[in-house]
This record gives sequence, C-alpha cells and structure tokens, in this order.
Amino acid sequence: MMTSGIYSVLALAIVAMTFAAISYARGARFAFLAICWLPLAGLFLAVGAHHHLGYAMIGVLASIASASVAIIGIGVYLCAKAVREKTELYSVTIGIVIAALALVILLARW
Repeated sequence: MMTSGIYSVLALAIVAMTFAAISYARGARFAFLAICWLPLAGLFLAVGAHHHLGYAMIGVLASIASASVAIIGIGVYLCAKAVREKTELYSVTIGIVIAALALVILLARW
C-alpha cells in the first residue's frame, strides 16, 4: 500500500508537469484554467470509489488536498501578476474558487 506522502508527491508532479506543458503551448492563464478543476474531479472520483479504496482513501484525499493547495498557489501568483500588469483577473479568480472548492469540501467533511 502506498503512503499518502507518495500519493501527494505523485499528484504534485503530475500537476506541475501538466501546467508546464500547457503553459508552454497556450500560456499560463489558459493552463491554470485547464488544471483548476482537477482536485474537484479527483475528489468526486475518490468519493465514488471509496468502497474499493479502503484505507488508501486517506492517501488519495491527502494528495487531493496537496494538489489543491498547489493550484491555489499558482492562482494567487497569476492573480498578483494580473494586478501588476493591470489585466483582467475575473477568470483567474473563478479558477481559484474552483480549485479551493475541493479543499473546502475536504475540510468541511473532516
């Protein structure tokens, strides 16, 4: 059985590589909006498969929480960059809310 630390490192590596690849091709804002829903989708999939996961659910939920925090950090950086450049930040704010929703649901149910 894999520990929650290994799940978290794996999730963060996947999020980082996905963000870097999409960001290189389409830009940082588009990449952020493309990955901001991943923690919420992972949470829904984990809840749907909780009968099969057993105690591994704890590791999966920890990796969802760490990925959500990382994506929120990216969003805060992009929000600060948008304020500094005086560009639109509505879409980035919506992305931050979507990424934080998984963390809020996890903390509310804990």
